[in-house]
Amino acid sequence: MFSQENFENDPERQVEEDEESEESYTEEEYLIEDQPEEVNPDRLEESNPEAGGIDYDPFTDDEAGPSPSPQREQERSKAKRRKCEKLFSLECSFCQRLYRNQLRPKENFSAQISGDSVQEVVANMWESGKSLIKREVRFENGVPKWASGEIPGEESAEKFLIVYAHKSYATTNLTSKKLQKWRDQIVKVFVYAYSKEVETKGQYGDVLKYLINPKNPDRAGANSMREEAALAKELREKNPHLEGHSSSWLLWATTIHAAPAHEQEALKEAQHPPINISKYFR
Repeated sequence: MFSQENFENDPERQVEEDEESEESYTEEEYLIEDQPEEVNPDRLEESNPEAGGIDYDPFTDDEAGPSPSPQREQERSKAKRRKCEKLFSLECSFCQRLYRNQLRPKENFSAQISGDSVQEVVANMWESGKSLIKREVRFENGVPKWASGEIPGEESAEKFLIVYAHKSYATTNLTSKKLQKWRDQIVKVFVYAYSKEVETKGQYGDVLKYLINPKNPDRAGANSMREEAALAKELREKNPHLEGHSSSWLLWATTIHAAPAHEQEALKEAQHPPINISKYFR
């Protein structure tokens, strides 16, 4: 029989005792003793008993806690994309073109365009770019004519918009694959003020000559006094709620005739004069 002193001086016997003690220390007791209190004990069911191990390292710092769950990793991934939750997102530089082969049109503005489908992206492009659209022009036998509708709608996007990213794309040729490729990139959107029907500078000159510039000018380049007087009389009869001198009504008529032709009809129907001459009426 060994004394306490002999046992302490016998290193081999001490090692054997330590091993026996460690074997008798069950895995369950080991986990319960070393596991941090805040860890859910149900996680023990995730361990693989066949592997004879546990699902975390008991010697790591307790403050590190368990590894993030797949759901939390997914939430972190979504947080990185919070700048745009839509499936497609691209930066669009909108440029107005007066005719189709106009070179280097200036950039009018930029906008972030996004959507969950090709149709939604095109609709948002239209919504952003429609402020650069005037009115649709068609050519009949080489002569420009206004289209029937004064204000084009979203269904006319193909006639007014071209997307450019290394090459030109009609809105009907956009695909999910292309939009995904352009995600978070800058693309140009050319907006044709009078539709893609106006292709050359010469055709745009005809639009100015026949549609935009004042109608029926006299030799001095202005409308005849007879037409001005007739329109002034018409305005006075339509707006009895306004009072003004004859010169004021003539000024209103002149202002209308000086506007682009496609805007004149709307100006004639207005119940108040343009703000820049409103001071001449009461």
